Amino acid sequence: MSVTSVRGRRNRRSRIALVVLGKPFFALCQSLQDAQSFSEVAEMISSQMPPLVGAEDLSFIVFDNDGMVDSIFGHGPIASRMRNKMEKTRLHAPGHPVMSRHDLWHPGELGFAVSDFMDPEEYRECEFNREVKGELASEDALFGRAVTSHDRQTLMTACRLQGTFSSTEREIFDVLLYTVRAVLEKIAGGNLEHQVMQYLLTTRTNAPNGFFLLKTNHEVLPLNNDAVQITESWWGVDEAVRELDMDTVLRIGNELHQAWEDPITARFKKVELDLGGGMMSIYAIQKINGEVIFILPIAGGPESMAGSELVAEVLTRRQREIMDWIAEGKTSAEVAIILDISPRTVEKHLEAVFQRLGVENRIAAVRRFLDLKAGQPV
Repeated sequence: MSVTSVRGRRNRRSRIALVVLGKPFFALCQSLQDAQSFSEVAEMISSQMPPLVGAEDLSFIVFDNDGMVDSIFGHGPIASRMRNKMEKTRLHAPGHPVMSRHDLWHPGELGFAVSDFMDPEEYRECEFNREVKGELASEDALFGRAVTSHDRQTLMTACRLQGTFSSTEREIFDVLLYTVRAVLEKIAGGNLEHQVMQYLLTTRTNAPNGFFLLKTNHEVLPLNNDAVQITESWWGVDEAVRELDMDTVLRIGNELHQAWEDPITARFKKVELDLGGGMMSIYAIQKINGEVIFILPIAGGPESMAGSELVAEVLTRRQREIMDWIAEGKTSAEVAIILDISPRTVEKHLEAVFQRLGVENRIAAVRRFLDLKAGQPV
């Protein structure tokens, strides 16, 4: 077969796919590839996806490991109503027809519809619809796994007020579900890498840090040479790993649960832990699969540094001067006058500060700058 004929067949298939799915579908998929956060993905999906699948509303519902609604993302009418009535949503969610007919923790790779289990009229009159949605009660809904962490299940759901979803609409939902899942996993991995990089950027370049990994089987193992040196002093000669007891694992899990900003965005949090050398403060960040990265600052590292020393390791003298005034509430123009430099120079320094601290605006920059001054790595 000639190269020309192969290309011709590929082009025909592309044109067929474009006709079936439409340009809005591909535009949404392209936008999703550029998303940098969970909130961006939720915004794109809730604003652009509903008409693609014949829905009036689309949102993300986050369940905790007890099956209770943790949070709801999306700005459509139904999502907004459920969020505004969160107490009722949490109260009646366990009685939702899907909860008793489908395992939400093992929902499968494809989406599923309420109409797979019950008649649309029966669903519209169910207790959850009556008590939570009211006049926005839907006759059908699509659900699919968006992202799973060890203690949260996030479902993408589309609601249809009248009638049921067609097979074509369900296929489009499934394709978008796969795209969303891949994008969220990529963002989660990028966030973890960013958080670790920011930690390293805000410590002395020669400061030793022991990196450890807490696996889901409760075993802790060293990840870098500094950690290995620590374990040689603290652990037995044949102790390749250190197993944490269940109470400690549960305590750390509960503390780190509060360090998640959304289903895929974790932050560092200090925890008290004994890895063999006695109880001490360790920086911990949780991966989406439940594993935890521990960073133990060794003597001479960030724990022993004064706040002023830590800031000096991150920002230049001029940048520190500017941030001191910004923290006082001064504008760029006012700072420029105070320091006798141009406003443009102030803005260029702020751009460098944002980059160095890994933030996007002044409020976040001030917060992290003050943390540094207090001796707290970001």
